[in-house]
Amino acid sequence: MSVKHGILAVLERRSMHGYDLRRDLEDELGSAWAVNYGQIYTTLERMVRDGLIVQSETVATAEAPDRKLYTITPAGRAELRRWFLTAEDDAGTDRDELHAKIVLGLTGDVDVAHVIQAQRKGQLRRIGLLTERKESLDPDLDLSTLLQVDLEIAKSEAILGWLNHTEARITRATNAVPVGVKRPTPLAATAPAATEPSTVESTEGGTGR
Repeated sequence: MSVKHGILAVLERRSMHGYDLRRDLEDELGSAWAVNYGQIYTTLERMVRDGLIVQSETVATAEAPDRKLYTITPAGRAELRRWFLTAEDDAGTDRDELHAKIVLGLTGDVDVAHVIQAQRKGQLRRIGLLTERKESLDPDLDLSTLLQVDLEIAKSEAILGWLNHTEARITRATNAVPVGVKRPTPLAATAPAATEPSTVESTEGGTGR
């Protein structure tokens, strides 16, 4: 989630100034989504420029600088609705470290089975810790945190399923490779067979002369 969409979601309820926006975002989403005031105000200025919000009025305060109130515009509401109804896609990058460890482990000195097992233990341990945290939450008072924990557990369970699938796929691929041929990587799995066998036959033939 971008700071912009978080601000739009909060401003949809009522007009606010930057201080209240930052406070409400952190209260509802937790400290993991905390942003500093500089980022809030920089984003607000950009959103005013883009027509998503307007500065509706300025409130004078005795003990602090005057505070500018911001109000969402129809364009801002349309953008917020678009964001809400757009499916999340975490595939913003192909550089997944877990994938890299396993693929590189296929041709490295490490036993890839040990790599997979270490990852599996790590995810099981994470699920255990998250479950303990979940059990300590009040479903009525900690709904936001509870939903976040549920999501993290679901992600770990999905990774466990992927690890099981990966282990089975590697086993099938490895068993299908002739002895003496380098184990395949995902990119080389369909490459032509190595020519070493024909070279060996030629050498043996020469020896027999």
